[in-house]
Amino acid sequence: MCLLVATHLWGVRVCWHCPHCSNDEDGTPCQDLFGSNASAEGGILGRVDGFYLSIEAQKSGGSLHGHAQAHTQCLHQHTPLTEVLKVLARDKAHLVSDYLRYKAHVCRQVYADTDAWAQRKEATEEAWPEYKDSVELVSKPAYLSSPDLDSKAWLDLYLKHAQRIQELQNNHVHTIDAKGQRVPLTHCRRADDPRKCKGNFPRTKWLIDQPVVLCQGLLETMGMAASGRRNRIGSLHGPQNDESLNGAPPAMHAALHCNADVQLPYRMPITELTHVHSSICGKTCYERVSEAQMVEAAQLSQGAQAGYACDYQNKRSARCCNEVKEHVKGHQRVSEDTAGRRPA
Repeated sequence: MCLLVATHLWGVRVCWHCPHCSNDEDGTPCQDLFGSNASAEGGILGRVDGFYLSIEAQKSGGSLHGHAQAHTQCLHQHTPLTEVLKVLARDKAHLVSDYLRYKAHVCRQVYADTDAWAQRKEATEEAWPEYKDSVELVSKPAYLSSPDLDSKAWLDLYLKHAQRIQELQNNHVHTIDAKGQRVPLTHCRRADDPRKCKGNFPRTKWLIDQPVVLCQGLLETMGMAASGRRNRIGSLHGPQNDESLNGAPPAMHAALHCNADVQLPYRMPITELTHVHSSICGKTCYERVSEAQMVEAAQLSQGAQAGYACDYQNKRSARCCNEVKEHVKGHQRVSEDTAGRRPA
């Protein structure tokens, strides 16, 4: 499944023997002469030179799922933020809008039809997470294989289909307790305050109708972290029209019918060039600190986010840890049961 996703959705040449296929004299290497596995046209994330993926087991039920980092061809790929700013200064301000448009596409946080979701929300959350009486997640819509639809009709059906999977899989649910209040699930409770969600859901203050570069002013307005390891200064956000919707590409929803989570590490130092939404912010955030300080802060935050993602996807397998714990408990019980006995 992971290789199919890489091939058909991400547009990456990959095989069972990667990366050893590059040294196989009798085979066809997946990498080109420049070390890239990207196909000519790329995929839903753009042109991806390569990726690595780890398989994790859910602690609760042991279900397997993947965490991946994709190395997408873009200005940030091999360029420090000091150089990014120099490129922006050379009449390349459109790069900011291009990045924001990319963010809105690959990390979609909007429902195409909010009225339809409002009508279905209560029933959908009541059926969550098993959806025992529904076959939507195991069915293939007819439009995906229909050759007779024009482009507009196909797009309308595609967006409706993608939204339904968003509703079923990417709607972050907090269950209702005995007092009638919504509380985070056990695995998403914050360690310092179990009443709050680690993912900051519901994200009521995060709603916005256009993509933006998050500056100090917007962070304050939206209640996002502006310092520390959760610092979001200079990151890309929005548009978002639902407080509980997690972001992902609609193509992954339509193709896989599973939950997905895409996070972009790219940061833009807040300068006069990147503070393109000053009318929303209402402040001149780029005047608060020097450009050098802003670049350093954004670079450190970008590296920390990418590093955290790397550590997260390569943490110890929960299933193995639980199995070892149970194994130890079993040995302790055997030791207690056989205490004082002598071999026959």
